[in-house]
Amino acid sequence: MEWILDFYFDLAINTTHVEDHGLSLKEIYQFFEQENYLEYNRKDGSFEAVGIIGSKEIKVIYRKKMNTKKKKHLFIITAFPYILSELEHINLEGYNHEN
Repeated sequence: MEWILDFYFDLAINTTHVEDHGLSLKEIYQFFEQENYLEYNRKDGSFEAVGIIGSKEIKVIYRKKMNTKKKKHLFIITAFPYILSELEHINLEGYNHEN
């Protein structure tokens, strides 16, 4: 699977919201490449994914630009540390995201 991630760059703070929240762009790539996250639809048409990368629990807010069986292209709005609920931990065990 090829992942293409575009990150929102906020000119007012001269960085991405991901980096402003203490995460690296590399961590976000790794998060999606491991394909072990829970995805939720949001009312505004965007998506949020929660999961674990390394020892960090995170939430990522994004929009889907293009999805095929071989390529996923996402626009990453923001990502930040997040505390997973007990139910989210249970649901992540053995879950492989394929959509």
